[in-house]
Amino acid sequence: MQSLFENKVPLKWKFAYYSLKPLSLWIKDLNKRIDQLRVWVNKGQPNVFWISGFSFPTGFTTALQQQAARKSSVAIDAFGW
Repeated sequence: MQSLFENKVPLKWKFAYYSLKPLSLWIKDLNKRIDQLRVWVNKGQPNVFWISGFSFPTGFTTALQQQAARKSSVAIDAFGW
């Protein structure tokens, strides 16, 4: 409860994603992340992604490479950024 009064993210919540933002901005950011995923689910894959909105952007970019490799029948090792 003390974290709420100090505008700090409670330790038990930090598993969601790491951020140095105060609690009020962390919650706004969390809502944006949820909205991004909600739009993706309801409207399909977007053309543009908010890359830092993901908890693990490296995994996401690897998944994009895998998807492109499968689509074009090319080894994933041939892809790079």
